[in-house]
Amino acid sequence: MPHLARYQISILQLILAMFKASPGADNLKILSSHLHRNPSLTNLAQKLANSALFLGKNYAHLDSEAFAYQFVDDLFGAQVANVNKMLISDFIVNQMAAGVAQDQLIAELTHALSEIPTSDHNWGQAVIQHQINGINKILEHLLADTFTSNNWTIVKDHMIMQIVSGKTLGETIVWAINTVANVDADNIVWGGACKLFNNRLEVSKYYSIEMTGTSIDFITTQEILSAVSDDRNTVDIAKSIIDSRMKNNALSATSIDFQLYQTIKKLNDNPLHTNAAPTELMVG
Repeated sequence: MPHLARYQISILQLILAMFKASPGADNLKILSSHLHRNPSLTNLAQKLANSALFLGKNYAHLDSEAFAYQFVDDLFGAQVANVNKMLISDFIVNQMAAGVAQDQLIAELTHALSEIPTSDHNWGQAVIQHQINGINKILEHLLADTFTSNNWTIVKDHMIMQIVSGKTLGETIVWAINTVANVDADNIVWGGACKLFNNRLEVSKYYSIEMTGTSIDFITTQEILSAVSDDRNTVDIAKSIIDSRMKNNALSATSIDFQLYQTIKKLNDNPLHTNAAPTELMVG
């Protein structure tokens, strides 16, 4: 496949920035194929940003009413009037009664929110806060402790201004990735983040491409990558841990791995957000 290596690196970078994890060989293959057919990294980033996986909440144990209440509160907080939150909650309960899954509702409602202008009287503040939550997560993964608090705030404010000016969260995510990946490693402000990102990328590439790894669960890859810093020695340590883990060929899978698989599968099998009702509920 032409440009396969470029697609693979882009996917590894994206999964690092959004989840601080390595996708594994199978997921990497599926996502690279998706990017080959739909060559927009910003669109892929936005779709992943709309997923339950990126939201990082576990609602599986909740019934429909409890899920509706908790998810709506997590998504909109105090930025939306209670009457509007009740409309969304009722919609969720009715949809679940009709057989719609939690993950699909999360994706549809998060997508609907992302389509609303930040200037909207009823929903705009919720849009901004939701995007800020995403930005915070991206910066935690990309910058870690390599930035001073002042420089961190400057970058965060710049990303928020991108959102307010009409950029999608997906576009700001790709901007942040490109900025960190392409800056000079000796840069006085960004250099540490560049080394950190490149070191983690090397470890992720080692597992998902060089070792064609599939047996280490998603959360464990997060733990391995969390221990990688801008110190080159941590790369070798992480690779040794991967080697040790892969000697045990038994697949270690968690509910997060299943959620990741379902998210990726839906990207390929079904264009999300075909239900227009959430967007209609948020008009006006």
